[in-house]
Amino acid sequence: MTGARVFDAIARGTAEATGAASVAVIGRHDEDLRVVAAAGPEAGRKVGDEVAPGEESVGFVLASGQTLSLGPQTEKPGGAGMVHRAPGAVLSVPCLGGEGVLGLVEVRGHPGIEPFPPDATRVTTLFAEVAAAMLEEAGDGADSTPGAAELGAELGRLADADPARYSAIASVIGALLAHG
Repeated sequence: MTGARVFDAIARGTAEATGAASVAVIGRHDEDLRVVAAAGPEAGRKVGDEVAPGEESVGFVLASGQTLSLGPQTEKPGGAGMVHRAPGAVLSVPCLGGEGVLGLVEVRGHPGIEPFPPDATRVTTLFAEVAAAMLEEAGDGADSTPGAAELGAELGRLADADPARYSAIASVIGALLAHG
């Protein structure tokens, strides 16, 4: 499975699991942020789109390394300090690597739908962990894919160190392979 196909499967799997209107996997490319995968019935972002670091929740997630979930903005956008101007909920989960935040998985809800439930955050976090591994292995370009031996060795280490996390990630990888 190529890197692009894995990122696409992450976006599609997240959209299906959360019922999102759209999902974008956003990664760092040199000094820029770019969409590496997008999915969902109302996908607003396209692969290759540049994303401004200060856009909505992106800047907060990149700076803090924390997940941010925002409810729908049903009124007219506010003034200074207003970061969320979308009619649907937004869930942004960081892709954390050894050197910090490598990108994020951005999940957008349908207009008027309430914030995403905790299960959506949990599932998106698992997909973000897989995306982080891919982004970290690919480096800035996100063009190369780690080999099977490299992934197998990393999963082996994880199985020994944290069996519960390994089980969750293995389930996500199984779902990704089913979409392949």
